[in-house]
Amino acid sequence: MVMKTAIKKQTMSCLNEIIWLARGVNNRLHGYLPSKDIPIKEKETLVILMNGPSLKGCIEKNLDWPKADYMCVNFFPCNSGQFWQLRPKYLCITDSEYLAEEDDKTKVQMKELRRVLETVDWDMQIFLYPFQTLGLTGNQSVKEQYVNCNEAEIERVTNKWKKRFDRNRAIPVIHNIAVFALFNAIRMNYKRILIYGLDMSFHMSLHVNKQNHILQEVSHYYGKEKIDITKKDRKNQKKMEQLFFEWYQAFKGFRLMKEYAEFKRIKILNMNPDSYVDIFIKTCREGGKEYENSSIYSN
Repeated sequence: MVMKTAIKKQTMSCLNEIIWLARGVNNRLHGYLPSKDIPIKEKETLVILMNGPSLKGCIEKNLDWPKADYMCVNFFPCNSGQFWQLRPKYLCITDSEYLAEEDDKTKVQMKELRRVLETVDWDMQIFLYPFQTLGLTGNQSVKEQYVNCNEAEIERVTNKWKKRFDRNRAIPVIHNIAVFALFNAIRMNYKRILIYGLDMSFHMSLHVNKQNHILQEVSHYYGKEKIDITKKDRKNQKKMEQLFFEWYQAFKGFRLMKEYAEFKRIKILNMNPDSYVDIFIKTCREGGKEYENSSIYSN
């Protein structure tokens, strides 16, 4: 039984490797080429600002890291006056739903995002995939950095995959923008990564009505909105099984990022004590001091 399990794992590993190689060839044929260079970090600490509702309280109280670079995601530039104060060095936006501008609301959001980014007066890098673009042309301070879109179905980050990640030849399966942000932060060799607004509490707001429509009240730090997921994704007919599988993939992505970081001796701290992400050490900051909470995953 043990031998059969080992053979099955080895077979799946080889199959995933072949699929990864085939995808790489296909991406090249389509011109989906990643950037060869990587942004040069100026500081040893990076603060990542996710869009969970807990970020609002952090911004208002104690988000002050003068010796750190900042990274934000999605529509943070449009929804926070802190954007101009913190002057983030990086922005991550990869959701094809946003970039494709499939509905009127998204079109308005993307138009506002472009307007804001066109007025940025400091050097800023935008991480996205080679088949995506924001179409910015009038601001030389903002540059697009293309991350390899060849996703690798892996169970562990081995030294082989660590090297491929470093060289921008592969990326783990991405189902959450936080994993994408951490991936790029680790690639840039920041020694200390602090992540705010990483709530991952979407399951708390799910509801299934009498018609079996999945309803959700989505909370971000900049507000709330009610979504009929079944109606919104009618083309794909998303069901609860798929939603929780994607959630599982997101949490698996966090574990892979911890493994990747450990290879490079990089420390990741989750600054939200109430976060559902249990793989990183949680840290509270009160009165100018930091208090690290224990974790079963701590070394």
